[in-house]
Amino acid sequence: MNFNSTPSKDLKDQKAILLKTKQDLFAESPRESILTRRETEVLHSLAKGFSTKMIADEFNLSINTVMNHRKNMLKKTNSKNSAELIHFGMRNNLL
Repeated sequence: MNFNSTPSKDLKDQKAILLKTKQDLFAESPRESILTRRETEVLHSLAKGFSTKMIADEFNLSINTVMNHRKNMLKKTNSKNSAELIHFGMRNNLL
């Protein structure tokens, strides 16, 4: 067994692949490739502090549809909550 303090080459390779994949995901224009137009609109409303009900009313959607858009955005952006989602939007010039 190898008890060196440095990670194995395989682990380094796996980390490099993950990093490259993540960079590729965000290298494209996030506005076009990651979120849909409607998701971007919902994100803007979230950033303005609108509640789910207010967003649903604004876009004439059901509350469940707005919640699904939010859930899909969280998953696509790997965010844990709305604050991280808004931060993602700011970092990627979506807001």
